[in-house]
Amino acid sequence: MALPTIREWSDEQRQVLNAVHTALLHNRMLKISSQVLQQEKALIEPLGLSVQCDALLLLFRLSGQHTIRTLALPLIDEASVSTFSFTYPTDFNVERFMREHAEIRASQI
Repeated sequence: MALPTIREWSDEQRQVLNAVHTALLHNRMLKISSQVLQQEKALIEPLGLSVQCDALLLLFRLSGQHTIRTLALPLIDEASVSTFSFTYPTDFNVERFMREHAEIRASQI
């Protein structure tokens, strides 16, 4: 499945990006729904954004877990900024994570 380019995004996908942006700026948790996560609503800690293979990826952790995951933004059906904040991991660096996980490809997300 080819992901749409940003120019092809729907209004809903742009709203997801706005919610992600706000959550990242204010260290707020996000409530997202995505068929990929197989959960109706997941509470996540957004850690950063990265471009990989022409896809905009969200790097995040599920609430209460340490494993960092990635998800292409167009695969998020809905996102809303939570009132809950979280402590950003002091040892996390988006650029280093993506370098160490160079095998991540949009088709695997």
